[in-house]
Amino acid sequence: QDYFEKLQSTSDQEIQKSLQISYDGLSCEAAKQIFLDIACFYVGHFRLEATFLWENLSWQPRPAIKELQRKSLITVGGDEQFEMHDLLRDMARDIVRQVGRYKPWMWNSRTGYGN
Repeated sequence: QDYFEKLQSTSDQEIQKSLQISYDGLSCEAAKQIFLDIACFYVGHFRLEATFLWENLSWQPRPAIKELQRKSLITVGGDEQFEMHDLLRDMARDIVRQVGRYKPWMWNSRTGYGN
């Protein structure tokens, strides 16, 4: 009962800070960009579609996707579609919003903000 009450009193921001530790610990920028792309554009889409795009950008998506799965930031369902918990998706969208808070229309998911 005490643990349940503690969970209820935890704010979404506190949870997102904890989740961001996994994001910050990703091994390369490509993995971070792929995570943000999935959160913003590819949840519910087939893995293969996005993989072709990222390969054209020379991001080496296969090891990045494996790392994201290993850290439980994403899952790939039996139908080969990307899935992500709502809290992780919200965190990713907040990251994108903060990076592009002054000019969100300038966000380029392929190269990052303003590039």
